Amino acid sequence: MLASTAVAHADSIGVREEPIVHGDPVEPGRLYGTVGITSADPSETADEVRMNRAPWCTGVLIAPSVVLTAAHCLEVCQRSCDGPDGECYWCEEELRAPSELRVLAGLRTIDDQFRADVVEVARVREHFVPEAYVRSDSWTTVLTLIHDIAVLQLEDPIERLTPVPMPVSVDDLEGESATAIGYGQRTPPGSDELLEQDHYRTVLHETRVQIEHATFWNIVTRANEDRSGTCFGDSGGPLYVSRGGGVEAAGIASRFSVDENCGGGTVYTSTSAYADWIYEKAPEAIPFAVHSGGGCSATTSHGRASGAWLLGLLFSFALARRRAAIASLILVGGLVPACGSNGEVDYCSDERDPSGFACSRPDTIAFAEAQALARAEVPNEAWLWWARGSAVDPDGRAYTWYFAYYVPERRELPEAEFINVAAGSTGAHAFDPGVGSVACIPTRPLEPIDSRRVIRESIRMLEDAGYPVVFDGNGLFDVLHRHFCNSNGPAPSTVSFEGQVVYLDEQGNPIGSELTER
Repeated sequence: MLASTAVAHADSIGVREEPIVHGDPVEPGRLYGTVGITSADPSETADEVRMNRAPWCTGVLIAPSVVLTAAHCLEVCQRSCDGPDGECYWCEEELRAPSELRVLAGLRTIDDQFRADVVEVARVREHFVPEAYVRSDSWTTVLTLIHDIAVLQLEDPIERLTPVPMPVSVDDLEGESATAIGYGQRTPPGSDELLEQDHYRTVLHETRVQIEHATFWNIVTRANEDRSGTCFGDSGGPLYVSRGGGVEAAGIASRFSVDENCGGGTVYTSTSAYADWIYEKAPEAIPFAVHSGGGCSATTSHGRASGAWLLGLLFSFALARRRAAIASLILVGGLVPACGSNGEVDYCSDERDPSGFACSRPDTIAFAEAQALARAEVPNEAWLWWARGSAVDPDGRAYTWYFAYYVPERRELPEAEFINVAAGSTGAHAFDPGVGSVACIPTRPLEPIDSRRVIRESIRMLEDAGYPVVFDGNGLFDVLHRHFCNSNGPAPSTVSFEGQVVYLDEQGNPIGSELTER
């Protein structure tokens, strides 16, 4: 964990071998997707790493071969006053090489380190941090947007842990209780309290925390009365929230919210804000994007009216700008078609929808309607670049659709300018242009899709492959529609459902599927 003022890495203050402050040992079965991050010489074997290397950062598994952690966990930093300009805390320009990193999965106690059948050691093939990431030696107390998140792609999948999904948004998290978990120091620096604890042999700890603020980019937890909370080494660790009977990794531990004080409030990087970037860098995570709980009833966290979220997003993101006029708001609550209309297959039957929640949700909107609202927020010359809808129902409707538009000839390729838009039944909101890059030279815009047709054809492909589609409370569909120049996966676009994925061409036609055992 890095403080927002005087920052420090765990391995620079001698706490590597000290197993969240005042936390409780994590019981078997509660590791979820939590992993440890450590370093090793490329020549070290898995056994040598497991027995001799302790985690100095924490992470979370979101797909069998994809881990999220904090970007600052990849830095090489020093506490000495011989920095390039005489600084006493400084970081090298280059991040740690992937070959120097290891991920430890299954580690819970000191004894586990000696058991190859318990702890898996995975090598890192490649890592990514956002282009806009602010290096930790430049952090200040007033700097709130630092993009402190990293993607680790592993050489081999981890088998001993189950990947944990990310939430679609931070809606309704404020005031909720969550679980902070990590491999970090569990007593304040210089304290001998560690030796007085009966459970000192455990190295992974957790504590319950309350979410004080939840914005588009960050989640902030408040300090508990007993000062339990994150400390050095918990950086990169997940903030688990309960949704629909399961857990989701809502945040990645970044820094202390006030000062260098273990057990104080913590700033977490919101994973939902970076979902599209994560899927771009690690397409193998897309089949695991559908969260395990929720669904689309009016009482679930993903089943809220989009208007409140859009308004909250507007005020929580400092760079947001509202360009939509009130006159452009379109209410479609009375226009939601029922599943199985037009004489087609009835997805609202007891066989397919036993809980009765998958259809006729109020305040949802189809791709075409959302795209019409979004187009009004961008210049006429802008091209549709990608679009995403989460918790999409069988009629192809979602509470909110997210779009990115590429503005041609604004910058010299491969650098490109993009405008992001969120659109729902209550209107659309665009954000200040951002800069990214393209993998090829785009010559035309991405074609819009008929989301209803795409979902229905994807259902047919899944069922033709022997996977019956049943809405039993375990989530709906996730639609990712991308320009070919924005894709490095097997196909530009995908539809995901319960861990299964259907690949689409740019026109939204199913061209293949990837199924896992149900």
